[in-house]
Amino acid sequence: IGNQLLRLQEQDPDNHRVVGALAKSFSLAGRILEATGEGDLAKEAFEQAGNLFGQAVKLNAAIDGYQLGLGNSLARVGLLENDIEKLEAAVDVLGGVIAANPYEAAYQKPLADVYGVLARNQRDGGRAENAIQLEKEAIDILQPIIRANPAAVPADVLYSYAQRLAHLAELLGDSGDFDDSREP
Repeated sequence: IGNQLLRLQEQDPDNHRVVGALAKSFSLAGRILEATGEGDLAKEAFEQAGNLFGQAVKLNAAIDGYQLGLGNSLARVGLLENDIEKLEAAVDVLGGVIAANPYEAAYQKPLADVYGVLARNQRDGGRAENAIQLEKEAIDILQPIIRANPAAVPADVLYSYAQRLAHLAELLGDSGDFDDSREP
C-alpha cells in the first residue's frame, strides 16, 4: 500500500488525502516496529510520519486527523528518544486538536499520556509541584469523558486515567499532602 501511495504522491504531490494516507501508513509501520522492539526503525517511521502529517496539515489544516497524527508522531518520537522538546511540541499540537474536539477520547488520551511522561520527568528532576500541575491537567482532560458516559469509555482511556490518578496520589503523598493524596 505504501508503494502505491508513493506513486500516487509522485503523480499528485499536493493531494492532502494521498499525503495523509501515506503518513498514516508510516505511523502504522512505526507502531508495528515499536511493538516488535525495533526502536530505531520505529523512530524513523514516526519521524517520517510526522513530516508527512505536517505536510498534510499545510495542505489542509481543517482535517483534525492530520493534526492528531502529527501530535501522535511527535509524541512517539519524544517517548522513544526521551526528548522533552518533542513531547512539549506534541502537547501544543494535540492541545489545539482537543480545543476543536473537546470530547473525543481518541484525541484526549494521547495528550494525557504525554502529560504523564512530562510529569514523571518533572518529578525526577525535583520539580514535584510542576509534576502535580501536569497530572491535574491530564486528569482534567480525561475526567469529562469518563463522567459523561462511563460505560462507553474505551479501556485504554480508563487505564490512562487510572495511571494519572495513581501518579497524582503518589506525588501528593511524596510532598506530604497525605489527606489530599487520598482523593485521587
